[in-house]
Amino acid sequence: MTIQYQQNGDYLIPALKMDTPPQEKVSKYGLLCKEYMKAYRTATYNALLLSGTLPSFLLEIDRTANREIEQTMKDLIRRDPPPDSDTLAWTRHMNTLLHQAEELILTDLIYNSN
Repeated sequence: MTIQYQQNGDYLIPALKMDTPPQEKVSKYGLLCKEYMKAYRTATYNALLLSGTLPSFLLEIDRTANREIEQTMKDLIRRDPPPDSDTLAWTRHMNTLLHQAEELILTDLIYNSN
C-alpha cells in the first residue's frame, strides 16, 4: 500500500480518499448506536471512523435492529394479543409491546455492539 501526496505550498499533504457512504440513511437504532459508541466505546468508534467503515457498520446495526424489532413484536403479539374492543386500549397495548421489544434490542444489540 502506498500513500499518495499532493503539494500544498511548501508542504506535502496525504491525498486521502473516503469511500462513498451508503445511499441508505441510518435511522433511529443506528444513530443510537453511534451516540453510545461515541460516549462509551470511543476506541471502537474511532477505529470504525478512521477505517471508513462506520457508515456501513451503523447501517447494518440499524437493519438488524429493525428486523429484530419486527420479529419480537410478532412474537409478543402472538403471546399477548391486543384487545379488539377499544382503539385507545389497542394503541396503549401496542406501545407497551413496542417498548418491551425496543428494550430487548437496545440491550442486546446496541449497547453490546463491538
